[in-house]
Amino acid sequence: MWQRFTERARRVVFFAQEEAGRLGENYVSTEHLLLGLIKERDSVAARILDRMGVSLARIWSEIERSVTPGKGRQGQDMQLTPRAKQVIDLAYDEARLLTNDYIGTEHLLLGLIREGGGLAGRVLAKLGITLERTRAEVLALMESHGSAYASKTPPPKQDTPRESLPWLYDKAVATTKPKIHVIDSHTGGEPTRLVVSGAPDLGTGSLPAQLTLFRDRYDQFRSAIVNEPRGSEAMVGALLVAATTEECVTGVLFFNNVGFLGMCGHGMIGVVTTLAYLNFITPDEHKIETPVGVVSVVLHESGEVSVTNVPSYRYRESVSVEVEGIGTVTGDIAYGGNWFYLVEGHRQELTMQNIEGLTDFTWRIRQALAANGITGAGGQEVDHIELFAPSPTEGVNSRNFVLCPGKAYDRSPCGTGTSAKLACLVADGKLQPGEVWKQESVTGSLFEGSVAIVDGQIIPTIKGRAHINGEAFLLLDPADPLCWGIRGE
Repeated sequence: MWQRFTERARRVVFFAQEEAGRLGENYVSTEHLLLGLIKERDSVAARILDRMGVSLARIWSEIERSVTPGKGRQGQDMQLTPRAKQVIDLAYDEARLLTNDYIGTEHLLLGLIREGGGLAGRVLAKLGITLERTRAEVLALMESHGSAYASKTPPPKQDTPRESLPWLYDKAVATTKPKIHVIDSHTGGEPTRLVVSGAPDLGTGSLPAQLTLFRDRYDQFRSAIVNEPRGSEAMVGALLVAATTEECVTGVLFFNNVGFLGMCGHGMIGVVTTLAYLNFITPDEHKIETPVGVVSVVLHESGEVSVTNVPSYRYRESVSVEVEGIGTVTGDIAYGGNWFYLVEGHRQELTMQNIEGLTDFTWRIRQALAANGITGAGGQEVDHIELFAPSPTEGVNSRNFVLCPGKAYDRSPCGTGTSAKLACLVADGKLQPGEVWKQESVTGSLFEGSVAIVDGQIIPTIKGRAHINGEAFLLLDPADPLCWGIRGE
C-alpha cells in the first residue's frame, strides 16, 4: 500500500501514529491523519491550506477541542480505522484523477475531505475547506510549478527497505520512555520553551481550570520541562492547549522554574514566532487565549511580533516598605498580566556587572512585601520586582531590571512588566495613547510599547522579536533520579 507514498506523505502517517499515541489511542483515525498532515509543515498540503487562508493552529485547536483522550498504550502497534483506510483509498483515487504516479500530502488532504464523515472531514468542512476549491488549488500549484511540482517530494524507489507502515521503520530503537516535542526560542535573550506534543491531558474546561489542573496534578511535568538539567532558572515554558473560543487560534499556559504565570509578554512573542516556524500561522492579526484573558497578536512580515496585552492598571501608588539591610523603599504596585512592584528611586546601577547586587536588592524587597502583607488586588502575590532608571542608549526612554518569581532576572525588558510600567506612565500623565515608549532591559535588548484607552481601560501593546534556537525531543526516563528536574524541595 505504501510504496507510492512520497517521503513527506510517509512522515504524515508516522506523525499520525505519534498523535494517536499522544491522545491515548491504539488506532489511527482520520483526526490523527489530519494532525499528522499539519505537523508536516513544509508540505504541499500545508501550502494549499495557507493559500486558502486556513490557519494550521485553528485546525489543531478544533481537533484538540473535539477529541476525548483514550487510555491506549504508546508504542503499541496500531491499525488504521475503517475511515482512515478509506482516506488512503481515496488519496490513491485522487492521484489517479490527477494522473500522478505518487501519493503526496495533497492527495491525503483531498482524501480526508472526500471521506467527510470522520472528525477530520467535519473539522475541514467547518473551516470552509471544500473538495472543489482544494482540487483547484492543487491544479494551480501543479500548473505554476510545472515538472518541479512533483520533484519536490519524489516517491521512494521501489527497492527501498521502508515498504511497511512508517512507524515500523524504527522498531529496533523503539522506546517506552515518554517523548516531549519542544521548540526553544529567545526573546531579547529571555528563553521560551514551547511544548508541542507529549504533554498531559488537561481536559476541555476553561483555561483557568486547565491551569489549576496542571498545577495540582502535573507539577512534576512543569519542573521536568523547565528546571535543570533540561532547563534553567531563566526559562519560561509554554504549553499549547485547545482554545475555548473560536476566535482564538490556540490557548497557551505559561510556567517557570517555580510555578505558573497568568501571562508572559516575552513568552507570547516566542510562542507566536514558534507558531509561525511551524507554519501554524502566517503574518496577520491573531488571537490567543490565556488564563487571564484573550490576547491579540500581530505577526509582522518582518518577523517582529506585537502583543496587545490584557487591560493593565496601577493598583496603588507610592507604597513604602521597610527592607532589611536597605531601609525604606517606595514604589508603585501595578498589574500587566502579572503583579509588579516598580521602583525608580533605588540608587542602583542597572548594569550586567551588578547582576548579583541587583538580584539581592530586589529579592530583599520581595521578601519585605510578603512579610508586610503588601499584595495586589484580591490578595494576589506581588511576585515581580522591577527597577527603572534612565537608559544610557540614545533614543531609548528607560532601562529596567526585573526579578522574576524564581529569583532569576529577566533578560528581556519583560512584556508584562513593560505593560505595568506603561499603565503607571498613563496614570501620571506622562504617556499619551499612541505614543511609543522604548524600554531597554539590563542586557540591552529592546521592546517598544504603546497604549490605547478602550472603555476607560489601559490596553498596552508590546512589540519585540524572538528567534528560534532549538528543536528537540525530551525523554522522561523513570530510571533517572532527576527525571522530574531539580525541584529544590
